Amino acid sequence: MLVEVSDKKNKKWRSREGVSHIGFGYDPIVSKEDRIFAMGSCFAEEIRMALASKGFSMLPDYSDVNFDPSRVKIDELPNRPHMNYYNTYTILQEFQRHAGLIEFDADDFFVVRDKLWGSSGTICQDPYKRLVFGRNKFDLRQALDSVNSAIDKGVKSADVFIFTFGMTEVFRCKSSGLVACQKPLYAGHGNLDDTFFHQSGFSENLDNIQKLIDLINQEHDEAKVILSISPVPLERTFSSNDIYVANTEGKSILRAVAGEIVRKNSNAYYFPSYEIVSSLGGGAFEHDGRHVKRKVVQQIMNVFERFLVGS
Repeated sequence: MLVEVSDKKNKKWRSREGVSHIGFGYDPIVSKEDRIFAMGSCFAEEIRMALASKGFSMLPDYSDVNFDPSRVKIDELPNRPHMNYYNTYTILQEFQRHAGLIEFDADDFFVVRDKLWGSSGTICQDPYKRLVFGRNKFDLRQALDSVNSAIDKGVKSADVFIFTFGMTEVFRCKSSGLVACQKPLYAGHGNLDDTFFHQSGFSENLDNIQKLIDLINQEHDEAKVILSISPVPLERTFSSNDIYVANTEGKSILRAVAGEIVRKNSNAYYFPSYEIVSSLGGGAFEHDGRHVKRKVVQQIMNVFERFLVGS
């Protein structure tokens, strides 16, 4: 059963008894002519694909990223035109880099065993983007320059920004203090000894997203910023809590932060993809219990178009 979404907002909990109904409504804030910058967790990829199929111009344009796959790997490009960013820190870091507020050191990379090209030696991995490798540091730098260029072009030309945030458990790099894009040893790569675990809280994530919006506002006078919380649960937790407890805490922190941000920023909006999926329970997910069924994603995007997109 799919959840019904309408512009009639429930005022009492008992009004939802026996029905799957969420009230939601904004004046249209997005038009078909708008260029939309989407960044975040794997649910941001779902948003990107769904909107692209409806004719929206989606950014960053990862088709602009040029690289030699015999020497470089960049996430799942070009087959999967998306790069995952799971937390508020790594998204903010990209915008800080774009604004010239931070610089990633050319020698700041992980040295990992080669599991990509079959050599017996080592290769270089970027800590701050998901699964980006080069056979040596020069190949890695060339790959990062190309990705950064695509991101920078997207930030400059976007009219609307959509961000999905997925987790509050992060790992900081000991060398720089910056947050790594993924947990150490993810997909068999990364260096455990180069990072340390940090459980971020409400105030840190609130500060991150506010800084993100401030940077967007400095470059764009009238850009809309749409926030969403990924409904995809944590795969595992590095805290001392049970995975269900840890996941609930992390999503609750991010949801509370999003609410506070929207109240404080007139150009920020919240889209309830998390609530839509949560209201459906386990039936919203694939057999792995984590990834959202395609028909549910499609319904979410239909809701997005109905309530947020102008004619």
